[in-house]
Amino acid sequence: MKKRIVWGTCFYNETSDEIIHFFKKSIKSLEKNNFIVTPIVFYAKYNHNDDDIKHIKDRIKNIKIITNKLNVFPNKNYGITLITNMAYELNNDYVAIIDPDWNIKNYDEFVTNIMNDFISLNGDILIPNIGNASGRSNILIGRTAVKLFYKEYLDILQSPFPGAVIAKTIKLYQIVNDNYYHFDWGGEWDIISIGIHKKMKLITSKVDIIGIRHRTNSSKMHDSFQIWASILGNEDLIYRFNNMNDYQLNVSNNRIYKQVSKANNIINIINIILSNNPSKTEKQILYMILYPVAYILGDLKEIPVITDEFNIPYDKNELYEIADFAAYCLKKALQNRDIKKINRDIKNITGKYFSMWDNHLKTIALKEYGEE
Repeated sequence: MKKRIVWGTCFYNETSDEIIHFFKKSIKSLEKNNFIVTPIVFYAKYNHNDDDIKHIKDRIKNIKIITNKLNVFPNKNYGITLITNMAYELNNDYVAIIDPDWNIKNYDEFVTNIMNDFISLNGDILIPNIGNASGRSNILIGRTAVKLFYKEYLDILQSPFPGAVIAKTIKLYQIVNDNYYHFDWGGEWDIISIGIHKKMKLITSKVDIIGIRHRTNSSKMHDSFQIWASILGNEDLIYRFNNMNDYQLNVSNNRIYKQVSKANNIINIINIILSNNPSKTEKQILYMILYPVAYILGDLKEIPVITDEFNIPYDKNELYEIADFAAYCLKKALQNRDIKKINRDIKNITGKYFSMWDNHLKTIALKEYGEE
């Protein structure tokens, strides 16, 4: 018996032709693998282009286009919620939400392998492993959180934020409609943490991505505030907080390890890194971890202005080399902190580094979208 799958994506900076190409190759591969496919796109722009919508609908048979009616950003995870809820309403077995700009070496092979893995392993949620295509968010945020708090998932969550998720529809529906699910970038982590809390089976599958899009330091740091608020604001972390003391990090060869080992708070650690002429890669520890966490903790009131903006703002090999040291810095920063207080205070945190989304606005948003 054929299984029904929603194959979805969120459309923002891409052209309508790129979206059409994404769906044509996806649908062809899925149908070859005996799936009944419903294509759905969330058009994230508040001021959407009607010509784009017509162009896509003219070329992709039976596509459903969900339009955004609220001028609130970022909203990718709002889009994931709307796509998933539509998949649930349409009674689909599975839902997949994939970034349309993934540069896959062999798309047909990707679809076949990832769906075979998902079904054969009988997972609830599949988080793809994008391997060496991983960037700062995966290596310095996602992997750090997994190492310190969710180490039993280290093998599965090689790339916590790959830009894609495949799931049994009912399972992802339960996650995205949970009160703790964020519509901003924090939702990337919530899919993992809420899934684990609800005792879902998380699995992974290797995906060969040729390359990824790089963004500036300030842009990525802005995302990291929302992700760390999601990580530290998850109530499960109260019970997982002491796990960080159990994970052994290989950092003794780092050139400033001894100095950081003597630091007694997060501001000390920041100042030690800054005083040691950090490379552009070492600065990513500040941008992606220490500045956002220090701000969330209330220890840093203003974030220093970033003057070193780069199209490729780090060296990939060096990024892997400092990964454990980055986790060590966070471990030192959080030791002796009251996780219950942190968890409680995050619920009320606001400011320019965080989104406007709250439960009231989320409720409105779930009523304000449109289908073209």
